[in-house]
Amino acid sequence: MSSLLQELSSVTDMDAARTRATRVLEAFARALGQTAATPETQRLQTQLAEAGKENAILKRAVAIQANRLQELGAKDAEVGVLL
Repeated sequence: MSSLLQELSSVTDMDAARTRATRVLEAFARALGQTAATPETQRLQTQLAEAGKENAILKRAVAIQANRLQELGAKDAEVGVLL
């Protein structure tokens, strides 16, 4: 953040500000790209993907259970009416 502020504090017009901001943001993107290739990042991305799959499975299980409970509630209501 401080390097962006340093770059932008010495500009004289909007075109210069855009150019300098673009340069700083491109450098930031390159730095992120270099760190994104580490084995630790890849491991975390794999874990995140696995957690997403597990989350989808659990959501589906909760939906099935909710439907079963709703059906059971409906059957209990029918039995209550018949009694």
